[in-house]
Amino acid sequence: MPTALHVAVDKDSVVFLGTLTHGLWVSQDVGGSWSAACDGSTQTQAFSVGAVAACPNFSNDYEVWEGRSDGLRLSFDGGTTCAPDFPYSSVQFIAFSPGYHRGGDCDAFVGTNTGLYLRTCNPGPPPEPVTPPAVTVSTVAIGPKEPGVWAVDGGGLLRNTIGHVQLQYNGSGAFNNTTPNIAAICLDPVFDASKTSECGNDAQTLFVAEKTLGVFKSTDNGNSWTKVDYNSTWPAGVMVNDLAISPK
Repeated sequence: MPTALHVAVDKDSVVFLGTLTHGLWVSQDVGGSWSAACDGSTQTQAFSVGAVAACPNFSNDYEVWEGRSDGLRLSFDGGTTCAPDFPYSSVQFIAFSPGYHRGGDCDAFVGTNTGLYLRTCNPGPPPEPVTPPAVTVSTVAIGPKEPGVWAVDGGGLLRNTIGHVQLQYNGSGAFNNTTPNIAAICLDPVFDASKTSECGNDAQTLFVAEKTLGVFKSTDNGNSWTKVDYNSTWPAGVMVNDLAISPK
């Protein structure tokens, strides 16, 4: 069963597929054929793959991160081999900074069941989580100019900036006064929380997919929300599991 999918940003013929019981697989021809990557196997494995991401500079450095139920694994040869690395808890999401391995930037966020971790260029001991340890991070989003990261846990939406974690709009009236069950976050391509206006309100625009209520939009950096579909009732039985917006 597929559990994670990722297309290499700068080499879009390469697709990585994580599975529930058969490890990681890769296609070099946009899904036409598949081969085992890292721990991929036709035999049932004791772990599951919750996340996979190729770095933004994949066509040059062939770096791939695999998030498993037993920790993070790194590959520097396009997925041929992988080695375990920190954190060693269940990884559910991986996000690279847009400038990763370009101009000295090597920040990446790893969402786990023990919090959100920031890995940087600096050598030293394993990083401490940038969210409280009790937080289980299921998805994250980083804007091209955003000095922080947006993350989702069971208690709502978190925004982390340098040295500060802030819980945003938990129990907001837009979500029927309940803690939102957010499946995905999308930031506008020009999102920059430090600016009050850029391309209209786009600099402070973000979208979230609430699993049972639908898609919501904020134009004020997450302080207030409106439904995108403008219908009073989200269709019964419909569940939203992901979200994407046009890069333009």
